[in-house]
Amino acid sequence: MVFRWLRRRKSSSDLARLPSGPRQEGRGAGEAACTGCARTARGTKPVPTCPACGTKDHGLVEGAVARDVLRDGSFATHCLGCRQVTFVFEPDMVCSDCLRLLPDLNERLRKRFGVHGPGSTEGLPCIGCGLKEQTPDMEQVVECPHCPEELVFAQDDFPRQGAFLSCTGCGRAIRIPPTVWCPDCGLNFRRQGIDDLVRKANA
Repeated sequence: MVFRWLRRRKSSSDLARLPSGPRQEGRGAGEAACTGCARTARGTKPVPTCPACGTKDHGLVEGAVARDVLRDGSFATHCLGCRQVTFVFEPDMVCSDCLRLLPDLNERLRKRFGVHGPGSTEGLPCIGCGLKEQTPDMEQVVECPHCPEELVFAQDDFPRQGAFLSCTGCGRAIRIPPTVWCPDCGLNFRRQGIDDLVRKANA
């Protein structure tokens, strides 16, 4: 599944500037350790694990999470397994020196969840589409279920009841089901599973 965003790409001046790097001690780069959290350059980074259902989230970008926590005071997001806001990162979970997650991150997440429970969904992107509001100028690209040709359809004028598209590769009429819309907010296309939905609709 590919989303094509028809918007100006950010220039380098638009991007947040991060510190040049962690303060390190030790001789070799592979052995150097951050003075703040003691993680080495080659150390295994913790994979955020949902304290409610155990789902691991490999998609979270460590540096971005740390930056948001230090800038805003916290960062929260849904677990894609149980769909609760169980990933609530707070300043005591990140190292301000190297902008990385602390080695005992998951223990801290469990303790926080045990005391406070799930976080609030207010202000968070929709879990179904990953967006906070209806987003214009977005196209969806899927592969034809019967040939290698790509089919492209725009969200702005896509009917809620679904549609049929004519494949220029094999000439067949391909059904795009209404379930391509986000099942949670209904404002945008869902962010996962559209290729599978199209294949099943045309099996």
